[in-house]
Amino acid sequence: MAISRSARFWHGQNDEDLATYLRDFRAGGYPVEHVRRLACALCGNATFLALVDDEQGAAAADCLECGARTLVADSAEHIDDAELEGCACPCGGETFTASVGYAMTQDDEVRWISLGLRCLSDGTLGVYTDWKIDYTPTEHLFSSN
Repeated sequence: MAISRSARFWHGQNDEDLATYLRDFRAGGYPVEHVRRLACALCGNATFLALVDDEQGAAAADCLECGARTLVADSAEHIDDAELEGCACPCGGETFTASVGYAMTQDDEVRWISLGLRCLSDGTLGVYTDWKIDYTPTEHLFSSN
């Protein structure tokens, strides 16, 4: 099934739908060129409780299978100052699949990161946080989640 778009929300059924949503979102106003699905580094599970801090530009995903925490992109650099808050879908669901969208510069450096979530309760798609990357090199951001 393709993405369903209502007046308020987009709904999807899989990671491809979430990737499409992230590309349409245009993090920071820039086109998203790369989307990577988040998976637990310990067990490979892809369902999470998500936590974000918009002020610090930090996000974490707690694995529903083994409980391990995955920090998104460069969040480890900001996590000590972050006040992470749990994410919740408008339906009230708090469990998600997650993907990270990367908007790039002309020099192939990461310009902007966005965390997209798909609610496991009703399939609602959303970007729950995004932040600008203002340093180089940025290649490490692809392997840090």
